Amino acid sequence: MKILTIAPRLSNAFLVMLMTVFVVTGAASCGKKSGKAKRKPKKSTPASSRSAGEENRAEEITEEGAEVVQVVATVGDRKIDMVQYDHEMRRQTRHSRSDEAEDRLSSLVLKLLIEKELISLAAETGGLSVNDEEIDEEIRAATERQGGSEAHRTFLQSQGWTPEGYRVEVKNVILRRKVREQRYPVKVTDEDVAQYYEKYAAAGNKGERVRLARVLLLVNRNAAESDWLAAEDRLRAIKLEIDQGLPFADAAKKYSEGAFAKAGGNMGLAGRRRRPAEQFARGFEMEVGAVEGPFRTKDGVRLIKLLEKFEENVGTLEEEKDKIRKVLETKSRQEFNRKLIKDLKREFPVRKLL
Repeated sequence: MKILTIAPRLSNAFLVMLMTVFVVTGAASCGKKSGKAKRKPKKSTPASSRSAGEENRAEEITEEGAEVVQVVATVGDRKIDMVQYDHEMRRQTRHSRSDEAEDRLSSLVLKLLIEKELISLAAETGGLSVNDEEIDEEIRAATERQGGSEAHRTFLQSQGWTPEGYRVEVKNVILRRKVREQRYPVKVTDEDVAQYYEKYAAAGNKGERVRLARVLLLVNRNAAESDWLAAEDRLRAIKLEIDQGLPFADAAKKYSEGAFAKAGGNMGLAGRRRRPAEQFARGFEMEVGAVEGPFRTKDGVRLIKLLEKFEENVGTLEEEKDKIRKVLETKSRQEFNRKLIKDLKREFPVRKLL
């Protein structure tokens, strides 16, 4: 109304200019409001490893439009976002770390997330899935190996897993196994066994064998040095109890965490080339009955006791064939695991954006 009142006093040219500014300014303002109302952020494809809570969090951020979720990698048509990456980094870095170690861990976390997406895509392509019964059975077996429910809870805590998050991880492990078996079935023939036996028997014996027992205290591999030192001090106190008469097997049942606790810490027989060096190498230098430690491993700190040491001769082919078949099957699975990820990366292109 104001414009109409003063219009007779203004020149035509100035009036046209004034109305033009008003129209353009109003249109721009309306356009901003209209555009904001219609804009819907694009959601990233959820990863197979994302829990329900993580998925909801990602959706809340994108629905509100207040924050753009950064994509850290793409796998085929899937996206891995910063929410997933941050969640896994927090799980892995629950203790203080050096900048150099965190840089290495960052690369590892991204690698693991990418591999989970590759497996998920391969499973989808192959029509594979995992049901709750399979997950329950896998967890039941793991809990038994670890020494029972209490030891299992300790394991979850040391690794930064919630029970729900661990179920997701177990599902991924089963799915990976199914994908590998579908694409690369393990086939060991009688001829393979016989050829291996010929090489195996040529040495005349299986070499020196040891049987070790352990007391293990789990420590997160990313823990601060103070946490490792505290675990070592606790093991020294346990060793003092053993030196004062507490049977090693009883100490393992009472204090040890992880697998073998129920068996009094007995880890079974091992040859020099058949088990991880960090687990068994020291045993070949010890005297039977000796207790040593604490030693650090990737899982934590431990005491070990050498239960027995001997030379084991090679039996006949008939006696050895089942053991040889298991060895060859294990080797094939390890080779196929490495081959699987390489092949899937060619099938589903990967881009790292972090």
